[in-house]
Amino acid sequence: TRSTELIRQTIMDQYGLGFTPGFVGYNRDAKFTLQCFSKSNPGPHAAQIGKRRRTLEGNKICLPPEVLAQLQIRFRHRMPSPMFFKITNHRYNKSSHCGLIDFDAPRNSSILSDGFFEDMMLLPGQTASFALRELPKLTYVKFQPFRWQFARIRDPKAVLTRELQDHYVALSEGDVVTIEDNESKKFRLTCVEVKSSHRKQDVKE
Repeated sequence: TRSTELIRQTIMDQYGLGFTPGFVGYNRDAKFTLQCFSKSNPGPHAAQIGKRRRTLEGNKICLPPEVLAQLQIRFRHRMPSPMFFKITNHRYNKSSHCGLIDFDAPRNSSILSDGFFEDMMLLPGQTASFALRELPKLTYVKFQPFRWQFARIRDPKAVLTRELQDHYVALSEGDVVTIEDNESKKFRLTCVEVKSSHRKQDVKE
């Protein structure tokens, strides 16, 4: 479809065959389990989450200070940057990838954006596992808009580029992204296919 081809070309043009930078040389055993919350699903942390100055959007997450402390012990002066994590909801066998915005979450908790929390099929306080991951650069991305009206928004290429660049740090097959056009209308799109310079299954991992 016209909208799918437009989205594909936008990714290729903007990110030069690479949407997700990676890093090398870390131990893949950096794993942990945390309770999950969001602004609309704060559980007992409504006051702390409500005071946050940095808004969580897309698949950027907030982790607790004790995770930072453990990573500093593990990596000493060679902390990987940027940091990407595989997040898994084992109840529904649902996995995706996310990036770090800060270490300001409540103890033993992670804070996700409302959209990412919903897409991961989580409930307030439900646990999810996190694992530090190196992600290869993407060479191909295909989206399917939920609504055909997406093709009619004004300057869709610029809108998509801005929203992906500002709010999303990684893409996996099955991810749902939410973008907002210049008239504050929101559109949801499913990532139906990704490819990378590595084997295709490496991107899914």
